[in-house]
Amino acid sequence: MHMKTKMEKFAILSLSWMLISTYSVSTALPAMKEYYIEYSGSQVEFLVSAAALGITFTILFNTVIAKYLKERQMVAGGLLLLSVSGVVPVFTDIYSVILGSRFLLGIGIGLVNVKAISMISERYSGREQETLLGFRSSFEMLGNAVLTLIAGQLLVFGWQKAFSVYALGFLVLALYLLFVPEKEGNVSDTAAAGVLNGKFERKNAETAIFYTICGFLLVVANAACSLRIPVLVEERGFGTASTASIVLSILMVVGILAGFLYGNLLKICRKKIFFFCLAGYCAGMVLMAAAGSFLLFMAGVVITGFAHTTGITCVFNGAAADEPGELLSVVNSIVLVGCNLGSACAPFLIGGIELVWPVSFAAFPVIGIVLLLIGWMRGRD
Repeated sequence: MHMKTKMEKFAILSLSWMLISTYSVSTALPAMKEYYIEYSGSQVEFLVSAAALGITFTILFNTVIAKYLKERQMVAGGLLLLSVSGVVPVFTDIYSVILGSRFLLGIGIGLVNVKAISMISERYSGREQETLLGFRSSFEMLGNAVLTLIAGQLLVFGWQKAFSVYALGFLVLALYLLFVPEKEGNVSDTAAAGVLNGKFERKNAETAIFYTICGFLLVVANAACSLRIPVLVEERGFGTASTASIVLSILMVVGILAGFLYGNLLKICRKKIFFFCLAGYCAGMVLMAAAGSFLLFMAGVVITGFAHTTGITCVFNGAAADEPGELLSVVNSIVLVGCNLGSACAPFLIGGIELVWPVSFAAFPVIGIVLLLIGWMRGRD
């Protein structure tokens, strides 16, 4: 029974392997921009980030979907859809077809996304819940690190082969079907009813808005790292696209460590943890922007990776602590919409910053300072 419980927790955590895989193929972007010469840089980058629109669409209609699909159907269907649609670019180079497949990939991820978080919040409580939420963030980063590293190495066979990493979704599907039992009832329906009956009060709305803004900015910052680290590595002579995939994987591995240490950090820093992580995020991004040597650049990467996972975990753990159980799924959905809008809008926001300040690292200090200001304002409360 003990082993069965461990495997159930592992299978639930493994759902997060694919959740932030939108930018796992970002190291293919330089080659894709050379291939799609008739499209602008932002349009090519949108082929990667378009999945976030599908995720946002699905999360927005999550409560409606939950009325017709049980938890098991949503998760299994989502994993199957993301696995199949994710590998479509391996077999075609038509821009519109790849764009459509990326949107479907996002829908698949979206079906899994809310459940991967709420399954922990609904099935576990207290210290165990906090620890598992930290582990969940580590599993996200672990999945992204592995996918990014594999995608980077597959680039030697052509940029299209990088997309074959999404086939790993079939492994996650097998783990879920084998080890996670079907859950009776649906919290999402209760949550939706709570909103309709007026239980979603001003305090709940303020909590949702704050964490949504934070999630949006944290994801934009992470997307800036995914999109611009490969460019900076090549521009500054630090290495090639394969080197960039290793750098991005290190960013994520550090994030994994941060997730596992989250419970201990929370005990030490308590309410100041969010401020410390946002201040660290700012420091890391400024250091990457200013670094003249690979060593300093990697120091910025390490700081940023640690701060990102800690920040995202603070967002969802903060929502879990501040909201009653019947509204938690709704608040998680709203926050996830913010996160995925950040992912979808990131190429255009970064491009806008670079129009004003035409250098590849422009987004790093700008986003970092905004995060620092939010952390400072939150720290005064």
